[in-house]
Amino acid sequence: MYNDVIRLVKSRSEAIFLWSWGTLISCLIAGQGFPSIYSTLIAVSSVAFLTASVYLYNDIIDREMDTLNPDKGKRPIATGKVSVGFAQRFVFVAAIIGSALMLLNGIQAFVWAFSYYALFFIYSYPGIRLKRLFIVKELVISMAFPLLSLAGAAAVTGGFYAPCLYAGILTGAFLFCALPALNEAFDVKEDLLYEIKSLAVVLNWKTRVQMLAFGVLMLIVVTPSTYSWFGFNTALPVVIVAASLVVLRFIVPIYGEFDRGSAYQARRIFKIYFFLVQIMMVVGNMALPILNLF
Repeated sequence: MYNDVIRLVKSRSEAIFLWSWGTLISCLIAGQGFPSIYSTLIAVSSVAFLTASVYLYNDIIDREMDTLNPDKGKRPIATGKVSVGFAQRFVFVAAIIGSALMLLNGIQAFVWAFSYYALFFIYSYPGIRLKRLFIVKELVISMAFPLLSLAGAAAVTGGFYAPCLYAGILTGAFLFCALPALNEAFDVKEDLLYEIKSLAVVLNWKTRVQMLAFGVLMLIVVTPSTYSWFGFNTALPVVIVAASLVVLRFIVPIYGEFDRGSAYQARRIFKIYFFLVQIMMVVGNMALPILNLF
């Protein structure tokens, strides 16, 4: 049983880290860099359990489709290394633990975290299957950042905190623009076969890369013009604009034709950029004397 749990968690470690990280960033912003350690640990742990639950539920539903993908086909549910029955029990237990943990941070934090869970659950649920609808697939995934930002803010402050929502909307908007080129591009074959109308299926490669470039340009334009409305210091736009100008040069080499190796390399670079943007959201909201220089 222990080995099966490890296999399941490892197979979805990237998603678990991504959404837990997003929650941590929100908690840090809400606490201006120094949130309650207890509330933060509870929030991050809760989202880790909820993410493991809902993503593994997706793997149960998509186990046949995943066998068509060279990467997803290695997941333990798709290969049969972990039984569907055991995975279902894990999904249920992880959901209960994650929900119970977030309740410790108050009802408002629970509502936002549960909204995230419910949205991703119906994203995969066969009777609804939001992931099959055009644009909806990308919108659902992108909505996770605003929802978890609100959950993190509520966990730390007990209520609403505008800078967290600002950060969540910006990162969610960028993610929406980046998904077709840096994530869905590797799933086109199975998406076509199972009639999932992702943007990667509908749009050609050059258009997807243009969307990625638009996401970077959006951060270049929006961040300097709006950061002060939410109390961020100028370190935020200065670093984001500089990093964005650097990362734009990595779009040019992949603009021609889709190449799996080049796309993977670009994905790694943009992951670093994405994490830097989020870290700067925290730094930009910290009340430290040295930051007054910016």
